[in-house]
Amino acid sequence: MPSLRHSSPTPPASLERRGRHGSRRMIATAIVTGAACMTMIVQTSAARASIPVPMPTPDVAIVPFAGDVFQVGTNGSLITVDPRTVSASAALFNLEGNPLGVTWGQWSSATAKSYAWTITHRGTVYTGFLIGISGLVPNGVYSLFYRTFGPDSNNAVCPNVEPSVALTAAFPQFQKPDPDSFIATSSGKALFFARVPEDLLAAQQLQVSVIYHFDGKTYGPVANQAESQGPVNNGPCRSSYGIDAMRQFLIIQK
Repeated sequence: MPSLRHSSPTPPASLERRGRHGSRRMIATAIVTGAACMTMIVQTSAARASIPVPMPTPDVAIVPFAGDVFQVGTNGSLITVDPRTVSASAALFNLEGNPLGVTWGQWSSATAKSYAWTITHRGTVYTGFLIGISGLVPNGVYSLFYRTFGPDSNNAVCPNVEPSVALTAAFPQFQKPDPDSFIATSSGKALFFARVPEDLLAAQQLQVSVIYHFDGKTYGPVANQAESQGPVNNGPCRSSYGIDAMRQFLIIQK
């Protein structure tokens, strides 16, 4: 029985914007119309209410996440992927030894373009997101979760264990499989429009995790099956990242 463990993403000491200019240009082209339309809607609403609204803020970096995927080591055992030394052709596995069907090169080539903005409506500040993604596992089931630093976010279902919170769709009633999840296209792309009733851009740092569900299941307010069970025996939650849920990359929004 594999041990369940939790590895929370932390912002790198220094962030380098991923190259992949071609992919990001295609994503930007795909979502620029949507972003422009959203900006016009937001600005029009604000104008009617005499409330100034900032322009959408683009992300600052895309960072592949290696902590939830594994490769076969020289002695035949599974080891956590080290981005500094792993070969692009290395096959990836989950913590139980099941193949993911992708190589590190394919996994780490995923990219995105994200825009975020805030607007006040009826006294509540909302943060909106428009995120275009490519390079995902074709037809894969994914979820988006956000995390803030200063102040630090904390998931109410698994407090002091899971810092990330579900990034809910702007129109949750139409989002499938659940309000913070989506299914990638056969070409590994997705477009996600989110809205959170909080000023997330006021935090010192804000990032979004793009999470692949290897088991094809989503868990609503939490990202993995173990956390969906809640606290265990009056103790803290356990996590099953690496078994049924893998963070593929982080969007560093600010």
